Amino acid sequence: MIGMKGIRQQLTLVFVILTIVPLLLVGLLLSLQIYQIQKDAAIVLQKEVAKRVINEMATVSAELTDHLQHLALISGLVGMDLENQRRILDQIAALGFRQQKNVFNDVSLLGPEGHELLKISRLRVADPKELHNYKDDTLFTVPVNEKRPFYGGLQISPVSRDIEMIVSVPLVEKRTGKIMAVLLVTARLDLFLETIMAEGGSHKISIFFADESGMVVSHEDPSVRLSVARITVPVDGQIIKGFDGQRSLRVTELFKFGLQPLYVICDYHVHDALGGVISSVAAVGFFIMVFLAVSLTVAYKLVAPIVGRIENLSDVALAIYEGNYGQKAAAEGDDEVSLLAKAMNAMTKRLVDDIDRRRRAEEALTAEITERIRMEKEHVGIKIKALAQDKLATLGEVATGVAHEINQPLSYVKIIQESALRDLTEGRFDQDEFLEECRGSLAQIARISVIIDHLRTFGREESLAMAEVNLADVWGNTLIIFNQRIRQKNVSIREDFGEDTTILGNSLKLEQLFINLLQNSLYALKPKGGGEIAIAVRKERDMVEVEFADTGMGISAGVLEKMYEPFFTTKAVGEGTGLGLAIVYGIIMDHQGTIDCCSQEGLSTVFTIRFPRYREYSGTGEMGLS
Repeated sequence: MIGMKGIRQQLTLVFVILTIVPLLLVGLLLSLQIYQIQKDAAIVLQKEVAKRVINEMATVSAELTDHLQHLALISGLVGMDLENQRRILDQIAALGFRQQKNVFNDVSLLGPEGHELLKISRLRVADPKELHNYKDDTLFTVPVNEKRPFYGGLQISPVSRDIEMIVSVPLVEKRTGKIMAVLLVTARLDLFLETIMAEGGSHKISIFFADESGMVVSHEDPSVRLSVARITVPVDGQIIKGFDGQRSLRVTELFKFGLQPLYVICDYHVHDALGGVISSVAAVGFFIMVFLAVSLTVAYKLVAPIVGRIENLSDVALAIYEGNYGQKAAAEGDDEVSLLAKAMNAMTKRLVDDIDRRRRAEEALTAEITERIRMEKEHVGIKIKALAQDKLATLGEVATGVAHEINQPLSYVKIIQESALRDLTEGRFDQDEFLEECRGSLAQIARISVIIDHLRTFGREESLAMAEVNLADVWGNTLIIFNQRIRQKNVSIREDFGEDTTILGNSLKLEQLFINLLQNSLYALKPKGGGEIAIAVRKERDMVEVEFADTGMGISAGVLEKMYEPFFTTKAVGEGTGLGLAIVYGIIMDHQGTIDCCSQEGLSTVFTIRFPRYREYSGTGEMGLS
């Protein structure tokens, strides 16, 4: 169920992402658009305010010029004597301008040649020695030559720290148009600038002025101007940190006031200029949150049925995993989940069929293996019986020869005993001769004991154990039983045993192998009488090769093809069982060997047998085949 909850959450999340992300993108784009619109509108407003301020500055300068000319003309300043001129200049300085008192710090009258005739100062008494000659100064030359007012640059009074500007106005005689004098005044602009800067108050825009270097020459906060603050100019539509520490949108406009280029700077606090953006973004965010809640509810309702069907598939799959193949998934409809459920049901049915087929196949295989084990046991039993029968047949065939072998030493012992009894009876007992005869008797008795012990060993039930076996010793044990028959048939034995003729094998089975081959060779030599049997054992790389040959009547090609088959024989009825070579073949297979036969009919037969050579594993004590 934890996994299902995860799927439900994931599907719900995907649904919400697919619905909310586009909305977020649209909201973000709308917010950016609103921000840009608000910013552009704020910049436009600031530029309009700046232009009004510039126009107002131009209006002030023009009105000031007209005001001065008007006062000078109506007072008849040019035609008066020096004392009356001083009185008129005092009146001009006292009258002010635009309902502002103390507008002019200094008022001077320049003669036609540029000499300063009079000077009235509001801040200090003018010394006649301080009167200047403005003959070559633009304050005089421009009004005289161009017959227009001239505005000097802005400056800060070293005494009052007021913002000042020198204005020179030509006084022209109306009748002749001749320049009679030049009126030179030092006007306090800060009085008018404060009024002009208030233009932005209704829009919450802070207005101040700076020169080309960025030094603030006028600000509503006197501490800013007095601190000789500097700003970066020009700036257009950038958000900066203002003098009040607030983030503001700044716009600058350059204009020329007389000879002085000035910047009018408009600072608009961000929360005032772009307040609508914050409200718009808040509205978009609220709408998104509402839509998100609705989307989550709708998504959960839509996802729940799908997850329920997937849970059913999960439960069925878990049941199948636990071995309950009777469960079926709900497969109503034709959508992807239904198709998956149908495929799972079909897969389960096929799995059940496969399991049933596998169970039947396993039962059949178990029965077959059981039958094969039974047949193998029967086969082993048959082999053991066949070997036992072959041994009995062999013992039967060699019984006469063995009896003769035993009879000879017994006859010798009997003769010795009779001779000793007769000598004792007749009183002719010779102790040394008797001891010598006893030793001979014991030797004959030992010979009988060896024959009987070997017959007992050969005739007992076989052990299937493998051990280190020397083939030369096995061949010697075989001859113990067959020596008499070999002598009777006048057959010569030729032996050639090389070094290291040891293999891993069962000595009794290998002796049975040699006996069966020897019997077949003696039978093949019977028609001829005499003949030779040769055995050669030698090492060939990792094999031990046994070559067994006779000079008998050979084997035909037709017999060669069948001679290893059980119960196949060419002997007359009663002379053979047909198991001899079949047993030979089985013994060789038991020893992981091979057998080949080469025969020339009427001349000879050669059997070549190869066994894996015995070796002892160094360091482990285990024995095996090389």
